[in-house]
Amino acid sequence: MTDEEELPSKEIWLKSEGGFPAPDWNFLIDWQENKSEQTKKRLAVSVVDDWVDGLCERGGKGFEVISSRHFLVVSGRSPRESDLLVTSMELAVDRIANRLRGIARVRSIPKYVAILFGDHHTFLQYVSMFYPEEGEFGHPGGMFIPDGLGHFILPGDPIASIESSITHELTHVLCGHLHLPSWIDEGLAQAMELAAGLRSARTFNRELIEEHRACWTEERLADFWTGKSFKSIESQHLSYSLAEFLLNALPGEPELVAEFVTHASAEDAGHEAARSILGVELEELIAPLAPTLADRFGESEADLPE
Repeated sequence: MTDEEELPSKEIWLKSEGGFPAPDWNFLIDWQENKSEQTKKRLAVSVVDDWVDGLCERGGKGFEVISSRHFLVVSGRSPRESDLLVTSMELAVDRIANRLRGIARVRSIPKYVAILFGDHHTFLQYVSMFYPEEGEFGHPGGMFIPDGLGHFILPGDPIASIESSITHELTHVLCGHLHLPSWIDEGLAQAMELAAGLRSARTFNRELIEEHRACWTEERLADFWTGKSFKSIESQHLSYSLAEFLLNALPGEPELVAEFVTHASAEDAGHEAARSILGVELEELIAPLAPTLADRFGESEADLPE
């Protein structure tokens, strides 16, 4: 086996999952383990090309592959809608990379894979492959799937209603190399939507505060730290709200917060990095919204940030 060996036949590594072509990432990672970095990049381009062609073929009539500066897009949208969405995606990449300097990283090779579904049924059929078979889950407005080289998908909703999803999901894409705790990942994605003028900041009024205090039992807080609550119907919207609250509550200048973000581990939800870099306990920052923590840290309503 030479360093310049071509990929094995795609019948070996391009499998079918739920009726859609999906690379066998474990096989590909093992197979290229001893290759040079240059060769790995060349092989990754071949993987992406074959995968995208397979997705387009699976989509059937009306699907096309669009190549742009950063993306290979499999689109089931009309040509006009596809062009608008791809343009929006490229603008979002530049904006996120600029706003999250030192955090976001733009990959040049291979290009990012995106799927723009033309109908909601096929989108949900595809999304279902990445959820457990049992349980009730919140409805995704888009999704970044980090497996392997990663890719992101958007539903066949009106363009105006998914513009924020483009920025949100691409924030996940450009921060995917950090393997962030879910609350940081979702907090940053919401912050980028806000920076782009695609959503308004939440107002933590009395009603929302009481919702939080009624929600965050010890069990649900544990799910928040692991990221499980972000997919739960019961606590999904409050998980996003709490992530926004906590990210905004982090002390320090932007450079220090960026250092914390790049060192935060998903294994402990960033707790150790918060202690060592920011000098804070994350649970203490959210204690005003969680009575079980308020008892521990002695927080009161008067401690809520303005």
